[in-house]
Amino acid sequence: MFKTISLYKMITFSNVSFYSKHAKSKPKMKLKCKSKDEEKPQERRNSLALRDPPIRDPEEAIEGKRKIEEIDVPIELENLKVLGDLPEEYRKRRVARIYQRSKNVMQQGIHNTKDWIMDFGTEQRWENPTMGWCSSGDSLSNFHMVFPSMCAAICFAERQGFRWVHEKPLVKKELKKSYSDNFTWNKRTRVSTK
Repeated sequence: MFKTISLYKMITFSNVSFYSKHAKSKPKMKLKCKSKDEEKPQERRNSLALRDPPIRDPEEAIEGKRKIEEIDVPIELENLKVLGDLPEEYRKRRVARIYQRSKNVMQQGIHNTKDWIMDFGTEQRWENPTMGWCSSGDSLSNFHMVFPSMCAAICFAERQGFRWVHEKPLVKKELKKSYSDNFTWNKRTRVSTK
Protein backbone atom coordinates (compact mmCIF):
# COMPACT_ATOMS: atom_id res chain seq x y z
CA MET A 1 0.00 0.00 0.00
CA PHE A 2 1.36 3.36 -1.01
CA LYS A 3 0.39 6.72 0.42
CA THR A 4 -0.09 9.64 -1.91
CA ILE A 5 1.99 12.61 -0.84
CA SER A 6 1.12 16.02 -2.26
CA LEU A 7 4.08 18.27 -2.89
CA TYR A 8 3.99 21.79 -1.55
CA LYS A 9 5.38 24.63 -3.59
CA MET A 10 6.62 27.82 -2.06
CA ILE A 11 5.15 31.10 -3.28
CA THR A 12 6.63 34.46 -2.30
CA PHE A 13 4.76 37.78 -2.46
CA SER A 14 6.57 40.96 -1.40
CA ASN A 15 8.51 39.59 1.58
CA VAL A 16 5.65 37.30 2.70
CA SER A 17 6.22 33.58 2.20
CA PHE A 18 3.71 30.78 2.56
CA TYR A 19 3.14 27.32 1.18
CA SER A 20 0.40 26.39 -1.26
CA LYS A 21 -0.87 22.87 -1.88
CA HIS A 22 -1.39 23.47 -5.60
CA ALA A 23 0.74 25.64 -7.80
CA LYS A 24 -2.24 27.23 -9.59
CA SER A 25 -4.21 28.13 -6.47
CA LYS A 26 -4.44 31.75 -5.38
CA PRO A 27 -3.01 32.81 -2.05
CA LYS A 28 -5.56 32.93 0.76
CA MET A 29 -3.64 35.69 2.47
CA LYS A 30 -4.39 39.39 2.05
CA LEU A 31 -1.26 41.36 1.33
CA LYS A 32 -0.91 44.93 2.46
CA CYS A 33 0.47 47.24 -0.21
CA LYS A 34 2.51 50.26 0.75
CA SER A 35 1.04 53.59 -0.26
CA LYS A 36 3.15 56.33 -1.77
CA ASP A 37 2.10 58.76 0.95
CA GLU A 38 3.60 56.61 3.69
CA GLU A 39 6.55 58.11 5.54
CA LYS A 40 10.02 56.90 4.80
CA PRO A 41 11.91 55.47 7.77
CA GLN A 42 14.62 58.14 7.47
CA GLU A 43 12.09 60.98 7.85
CA ARG A 44 10.39 59.23 10.75
CA ARG A 45 13.73 58.86 12.55
CA ASN A 46 14.52 62.56 12.18
CA SER A 47 11.11 63.59 13.49
CA LEU A 48 11.77 61.94 16.87
CA ALA A 49 14.77 64.20 17.47
CA LEU A 50 16.91 61.71 19.40
CA ARG A 51 19.44 63.25 21.74
CA ASP A 52 22.53 61.81 23.39
CA PRO A 53 22.29 61.24 27.15
CA PRO A 54 24.03 63.84 29.32
CA ILE A 55 27.58 63.04 30.37
CA ARG A 56 27.86 62.52 34.13
CA ASP A 57 30.89 62.58 36.36
CA PRO A 58 31.86 59.04 37.56
CA GLU A 59 32.04 60.24 41.17
CA GLU A 60 28.42 61.43 40.99
CA ALA A 61 27.30 58.07 39.61
CA ILE A 62 28.89 56.20 42.54
CA GLU A 63 27.47 58.48 45.27
CA GLY A 64 24.28 56.45 45.56
CA LYS A 65 26.16 53.16 45.72
CA ARG A 66 28.39 51.85 48.47
CA LYS A 67 32.06 52.45 47.74
CA ILE A 68 34.39 49.45 48.08
CA GLU A 69 37.86 50.14 49.42
CA GLU A 70 40.78 47.80 48.85
CA ILE A 71 42.81 46.97 51.95
CA ASP A 72 46.20 45.25 51.86
CA VAL A 73 46.44 42.48 54.47
CA PRO A 74 49.89 40.98 55.09
CA ILE A 75 49.80 37.16 55.04
CA GLU A 76 52.55 35.07 56.59
CA LEU A 77 52.73 31.56 55.18
CA GLU A 78 54.15 30.16 58.43
CA ASN A 79 50.98 31.02 60.35
CA LEU A 80 48.62 29.36 57.87
CA LYS A 81 47.18 26.02 58.96
CA VAL A 82 46.15 23.31 56.51
CA LEU A 83 42.44 22.57 56.66
CA GLY A 84 41.19 19.25 55.37
CA ASP A 85 39.82 15.86 56.30
CA LEU A 86 43.05 14.02 55.56
CA PRO A 87 44.58 12.45 58.71
CA GLU A 88 47.73 14.13 59.98
CA GLU A 89 49.74 10.90 59.71
CA TYR A 90 49.28 10.92 55.93
CA ARG A 91 50.82 14.39 55.68
CA LYS A 92 53.80 13.54 57.87
CA ARG A 93 54.57 9.99 56.76
CA ARG A 94 53.65 9.85 53.06
CA VAL A 95 55.68 11.42 50.27
CA ALA A 96 54.00 12.75 47.13
CA ARG A 97 55.64 11.92 43.81
CA ILE A 98 55.40 14.61 41.09
CA TYR A 99 56.21 13.39 37.60
CA GLN A 100 55.34 13.85 33.95
CA ARG A 101 53.42 10.98 32.37
CA SER A 102 55.16 8.93 29.73
CA LYS A 103 54.09 8.53 26.12
CA ASN A 104 51.79 5.68 25.24
CA VAL A 105 53.52 2.89 23.31
CA MET A 106 50.85 2.95 20.61
CA GLN A 107 51.00 5.33 17.65
CA GLN A 108 49.86 8.43 19.48
CA GLY A 109 51.17 11.94 19.76
CA ILE A 110 52.91 13.52 22.72
CA HIS A 111 50.17 16.01 23.65
CA ASN A 112 48.99 13.90 26.63
CA THR A 113 52.52 13.81 28.05
CA LYS A 114 52.62 17.53 28.85
CA ASP A 115 50.61 17.27 32.09
CA TRP A 116 52.19 16.74 35.49
CA ILE A 117 50.78 14.14 37.89
CA MET A 118 50.98 13.99 41.66
CA ASP A 119 50.32 10.67 43.36
CA PHE A 120 51.38 8.62 46.37
CA GLY A 121 52.87 5.14 46.41
CA THR A 122 50.74 2.14 47.33
CA GLU A 123 51.06 0.75 50.85
CA GLN A 124 49.26 -1.96 52.85
CA ARG A 125 49.03 -4.29 49.88
CA TRP A 126 48.26 -7.99 50.18
CA GLU A 127 47.14 -10.85 47.98
CA ASN A 128 43.49 -11.73 48.31
CA PRO A 129 43.19 -15.46 49.23
CA THR A 130 39.81 -15.88 47.53
CA MET A 131 40.72 -14.94 43.96
CA GLY A 132 44.42 -14.18 44.18
CA TRP A 133 43.88 -10.56 43.33
CA CYS A 134 46.03 -7.81 44.78
CA SER A 135 44.15 -5.87 47.47
CA SER A 136 45.00 -2.72 49.35
CA GLY A 137 43.65 -0.90 52.38
CA ASP A 138 45.34 2.33 51.36
CA SER A 139 42.81 4.92 50.24
CA LEU A 140 45.53 7.43 49.33
CA SER A 141 46.93 5.12 46.64
CA ASN A 142 43.99 6.01 44.36
CA PHE A 143 44.70 9.73 44.72
CA HIS A 144 45.92 11.11 41.36
CA MET A 145 45.87 14.79 40.51
CA VAL A 146 46.74 16.31 37.13
CA PHE A 147 48.36 19.75 36.89
CA PRO A 148 49.22 21.88 33.85
CA SER A 149 52.75 22.61 35.08
CA MET A 150 55.32 21.38 37.56
CA CYS A 151 55.14 24.62 39.56
CA ALA A 152 51.38 24.24 40.05
CA ALA A 153 51.84 20.71 41.41
CA ILE A 154 54.60 21.78 43.80
CA CYS A 155 52.57 24.77 45.05
CA PHE A 156 49.58 22.51 45.73
CA ALA A 157 51.75 20.06 47.68
CA GLU A 158 53.24 22.90 49.73
CA ARG A 159 49.80 24.37 50.50
CA GLN A 160 48.45 21.01 51.65
CA GLY A 161 51.52 20.28 53.76
CA PHE A 162 52.69 17.22 51.79
CA ARG A 163 56.31 16.22 51.50
CA TRP A 164 57.10 15.79 47.82
CA VAL A 165 59.69 14.39 45.43
CA HIS A 166 60.13 15.67 41.89
CA GLU A 167 61.19 13.36 39.05
CA LYS A 168 62.85 14.98 36.06
CA PRO A 169 61.22 13.99 32.77
CA LEU A 170 63.21 12.09 30.17
CA VAL A 171 63.50 14.31 27.13
CA LYS A 172 63.44 12.48 23.82
CA LYS A 173 66.26 13.39 21.47
CA GLU A 174 65.04 14.54 18.10
CA LEU A 175 66.94 12.73 15.34
CA LYS A 176 67.33 14.28 11.93
CA LYS A 177 65.54 12.16 9.37
CA SER A 178 65.19 12.61 5.67
CA TYR A 179 62.89 10.87 3.23
CA SER A 180 65.74 10.63 0.73
CA ASP A 181 67.61 8.30 3.12
CA ASN A 182 65.20 5.54 2.11
CA PHE A 183 66.69 5.54 -1.39
CA THR A 184 70.42 6.05 -0.70
CA TRP A 185 72.93 3.46 -1.93
CA ASN A 186 74.23 2.67 1.52
CA LYS A 187 74.54 -0.83 2.92
CA ARG A 188 73.21 0.18 6.32
CA THR A 189 70.06 1.87 5.04
CA ARG A 190 69.53 0.08 1.73
CA VAL A 191 66.41 -2.06 1.42
CA SER A 192 66.93 -5.24 -0.56
CA THR A 193 64.88 -5.83 -3.67
CA LYS A 194 61.86 -8.03 -3.39
